[in-house]
Amino acid sequence: MSIFQLYDVLIHQIALALNVKDVIQAANTNKTWHKSMITGAPPRNDSIKLLRYSTPSQAMKSTFAKHISSMDLSKSRMGYTGVKALVDAITNNINNVRLTNINLSSNRIRAEGAKILAELIMNNDNLRITDISLRDNNLLDEGCEALAKAIAINKTITVIDLSYNGIRDKGAIDLANAIEMNSKLVIEDIHLGFNQIMDKGVEALAKALNRNKTIISISLCSNEIGDEGVTALAKAIANNDKTSIKNLDFSFNYIGDKGAQSLAKAITDNKNVKIVDIDLSFCNIGDDGIKALFQAMIINKTIIKLDLHCNVIGYEGVQAIAKAMEINNTLTHLNISSSKMGDKGVEALAKAMEINNGIVKINLRENQIGDEGAKALANTIATNKTITDIDLTCNNRIGDEGAIALAKSITINKTLKNICLYGNQIGDKGVKALACAITINKTLNTINLLLNDIQSEGTAELFKAMNINKTIKVLFREVF
Repeated sequence: MSIFQLYDVLIHQIALALNVKDVIQAANTNKTWHKSMITGAPPRNDSIKLLRYSTPSQAMKSTFAKHISSMDLSKSRMGYTGVKALVDAITNNINNVRLTNINLSSNRIRAEGAKILAELIMNNDNLRITDISLRDNNLLDEGCEALAKAIAINKTITVIDLSYNGIRDKGAIDLANAIEMNSKLVIEDIHLGFNQIMDKGVEALAKALNRNKTIISISLCSNEIGDEGVTALAKAIANNDKTSIKNLDFSFNYIGDKGAQSLAKAITDNKNVKIVDIDLSFCNIGDDGIKALFQAMIINKTIIKLDLHCNVIGYEGVQAIAKAMEINNTLTHLNISSSKMGDKGVEALAKAMEINNGIVKINLRENQIGDEGAKALANTIATNKTITDIDLTCNNRIGDEGAIALAKSITINKTLKNICLYGNQIGDKGVKALACAITINKTLNTINLLLNDIQSEGTAELFKAMNINKTIKVLFREVF
C-alpha cells in the first residue's frame, strides 16, 4: 500500500519491542507500515490503552498528532533519552496534538525527565493533558518540584500519579503550595503512595486542602505519616464546607488511635463530608480508634468501603463495629481481616449481620475463628439476603462441625456467590456436607477448600457434586 494504514496499535508493546526513541523516529519517517499488532507480552489489565487511528495518514507524524488521545508507555525502559524524544515529537506537532492521557510509569526518567515534561506542560497552552502517571520513576523531590511548577499554572490535569518516587516532605510541600496557589486548578485525584512523606509534608497538603473544592481522592499509603499529619488533614476536611473528598488511603502508616479519632471527628463534624472509601489497613489502630470511627459511621452514613485489616482490634472494637452495623446499612464492603477477634468477636458481629441489610462483602480471614464462630456465621448466612462474598481464609480452627453448619446455611441462602475456607481444618465429614450443599444451591459461584484435610473420600464426594452442579467452581487441590 502506498499510504500507511495503522488502525490498532498497542504503543506500550511497540515500545517494549523497539525502544521508545526508535518508535518516535519511525513515527516521523516510516510510510510503509500496514495495520499491525506487535505481539509479545500480553496487555496488563485495562490500563493498557488501545490507540485507534480513524483515518489513513500520509505519514505517521500527522497520525501521531491527530489521533492519539491515550498513550501507555509504562515499563518501556525509556529513560531521559526516550522521554525527550517523546516530548520533541509532541512539541513538533503541538498545534494538532489531541493527547489527554499519558502513562510513563516505571521508565527511570528521574528528575531530568520530569523537568522536560513540566516544561512541555507549562509552555504549551494547546496541550490538554488530563491524566498523567509518572509512578516509579525515581523523581525525588527535585522532580516533584519541577512538576509542581507546572501544576501551579495548569488548568487541565485532573489525575496525577507520583507514587514510588522517593518523594519526601520538601516535594510534598512544593506540590501543596502549587495546589494552594492555583485558583483554576481542576485536579481530582492525587496519588502519592509509597514515598517518604512525613507529617510536615501532610500538614502542607492539609493547608492546601483547606479551601480546595476539586480534589476527590488522595492516596498517601505507605509513607512515614503519624497521627499529627493525619490530624492536620482531618481538620482541613472538617473545616472545608465545600470539600469534594470521597476517597482516602492512609494504609501502611503509623496513625494509631489518635489519627483514627481525628478522622472520625472530621466525618462527624462536617455534615458536607461525603467520604465513601477509606483504607486504614496496617495503621496500628486499636479499640479506641475503632470505637471512634464506627460511632462516627452511626452519624455519617456515607462510607461504602472500609478496609481495616491488620490493625489491633480487640473485643471492644468488634462490639463497636457490631453496634454500628445494626444501624448503618450503607457500608457494603468491610475488611477486618488479621484482627484476631476469635469466636467471641465473630459471634457479636454475626448477630449484628442478622439485622444488617447493607453488607455485601466481608473479609474475616486470619481471625482465629473456630467452629463456634463458623456456626454463628452460618446462622447469619441462612437469613441474610445481601452478603455475596465471605472470606474465612486461614482461620486454622474451622473443622468439620463448622463446615457442616455452613453447609446447612448454604442450602438455604440464595444470595451468596463466593465463600473462601482456604487453610482451615475441614476433613472429609465436613466436605461431604459442603458437597451435598452445592448440589442444592444453584447461586454459589465459587467455594475454596484448598489447604484443608481433605482425603480421597471427600474428594470423591466433591467430584460427584460438581457433576451435578456444573456451574460452580470448587477449589480443593493444588494443581502443579
